[in-house]
Amino acid sequence: MTSRKPSARAPRPAHEPIADQVEQFLDERKAIRRPKPLRPATLAQLGFNLRPFADWCREQKIATAADVDDKVMDKFANYLESRPSLKDKTKKLSAASQRTYLRNVRTFLNWAGTPRGDFQMPAESSEPKWADRLLSREEIDKMIKKAVITRDKLIIRTLADTGIRLGELLSLTGNDLLPDRRSGGYALRVRGKVGQRTIGIQQSLYKRLRSFADDRDDDSAQLFMGSRKRSNGEYGPITKSGVQQMIGHVAVEAEVATKDRPVHPHLFRHSLASHLLKENAPPLVVKGILGHKSLAMLDVYGHTDEADHAATLTSILGR
Repeated sequence: MTSRKPSARAPRPAHEPIADQVEQFLDERKAIRRPKPLRPATLAQLGFNLRPFADWCREQKIATAADVDDKVMDKFANYLESRPSLKDKTKKLSAASQRTYLRNVRTFLNWAGTPRGDFQMPAESSEPKWADRLLSREEIDKMIKKAVITRDKLIIRTLADTGIRLGELLSLTGNDLLPDRRSGGYALRVRGKVGQRTIGIQQSLYKRLRSFADDRDDDSAQLFMGSRKRSNGEYGPITKSGVQQMIGHVAVEAEVATKDRPVHPHLFRHSLASHLLKENAPPLVVKGILGHKSLAMLDVYGHTDEADHAATLTSILGR
């Protein structure tokens, strides 16, 4: 029996310019196939962070990755603190964005065989950045009233009342609307990045979705279609960007969104989870609705205060 030799890795370009080293690093990452390829968004983020780092090093006359030490990394961290946000030039780069830059640069330097550095990472906020942007039920109702067509009203209502992800919404068909004959209730079959699950839904939402689906000839086709014809003269399914643009527009029209409080599809998921937990819904039920693999994933919604604690204790223990 012959033993397999380990595959030879390409030698690290120790003395090449950092820009060339970065490109070789990115090429290697694109070629990864096991255990699974990196997601396109991950690859894009690496390039988005590392190419500006290479440009900064060139300006600082730092030739190769071997020349990057902890002092250089401290200097780069200070540079990030003063760098403006790409979305709003009047604001500084957020602490979360700074951490992403530094984390990806560390990964690159580790690949290049240089010290990863002991520099101070920007402090992480104790609350997620969307914690102060959650939508109230009243604001959701305002958006639904402002939406012009039935499709848009239903998209907002479905996201708000089920907490499903945008990709899961787009994959829905008429066949995914399930009357639960055992319990006399109604359910929605959802397919997404964590597989398939079935969640119970309100009768009113089921009837609206069923009526909407019945206007279509094919229950196997995607439920929500775009409003513009394609080059072949037919309507295609609505796209992610189509839903995002619609929700952003409706939120502005309903005076729910502002410059500092944008509204996006995933915010409905956060809002529902927070609302359910604030109303003392069992965490296991919330986990099942959202399709989380672990209860620990609900910790991100744990921004409660003393009033929440007192109300819960009073409701359970009495005064």
